[in-house]
Amino acid sequence: MNFFSEFTKAGILDETEMPFDFIAVPLSNDTSSYHFKTKEEVFIIANTGSGGCYLKRMRDGKIFYISSEGENIFVAQNSEQLLELIVQYPYWVDMIRFSVNVNYSSYYEAHLSLKEERIEFVPNFLEIQSKLIKLYNISSPEIVLRQFIQTLKAGTDLEARSTVDNELYDALT
Repeated sequence: MNFFSEFTKAGILDETEMPFDFIAVPLSNDTSSYHFKTKEEVFIIANTGSGGCYLKRMRDGKIFYISSEGENIFVAQNSEQLLELIVQYPYWVDMIRFSVNVNYSSYYEAHLSLKEERIEFVPNFLEIQSKLIKLYNISSPEIVLRQFIQTLKAGTDLEARSTVDNELYDALT
């Protein structure tokens, strides 16, 4: 899925930026402005407001997230799984940071407080989320969270290095 084309066609490009911190961009394999490099062919598919970006690895379609702090994480098996994660858990990075363990109950507990904060910050969040769930036939939150945990446990196998000092990016855990 090309998120930029799909979201533009569906007229929802702007609706995903603030509530979901997902800024779909035209596909690009130029990572130089993000200050990292990989040995593999990847395409940037989206940015975040905090300076991170989502990458699609071309050889297998896996989706990775590179943070502005130099962290690298495998987040989804494919674009459709990423869309489900973004819609159901747009604050997934904070769920990782605030959870003690990589397990369902720990992440779900973090999700409950983060969702309340999101609704306070974006009053129409639930309305937009519901619209996207229907438009793209998004799986239930339980299924999406279990898939995400399984993906996290697999770990990242994308080597990303800083273009500034050639240091290997850390795995976000």
